[in-house]
Amino acid sequence: MLDRKQLLELQTKREDDWQRFQEQMAADDKKWREQQEKDAEARHKEQLQEMRGIHNQEMKIMGGIVTAVIFIITIIGSSIQAGWFPRWFGLFGN
Repeated sequence: MLDRKQLLELQTKREDDWQRFQEQMAADDKKWREQQEKDAEARHKEQLQEMRGIHNQEMKIMGGIVTAVIFIITIIGSSIQAGWFPRWFGLFGN
């Protein structure tokens, strides 16, 4: 009878320990997943910021190139109209 009582107590203790272990594992897993989500969100924000910087730089470069091309074309067109441009090969009229 005593052995049976001890066996039941041991089994109950083992089941309680197992339940606490499962609860602790679930809590640890939840905490780990939350940390992973925070880390992923931080990496995503960092990547977006980096891409914005790259896009801003590209826009500035392209804007500068387009502005320079428009400026050059305007100067050439004005020179042709003013007659300052040589009449090479009859390309720009008589």
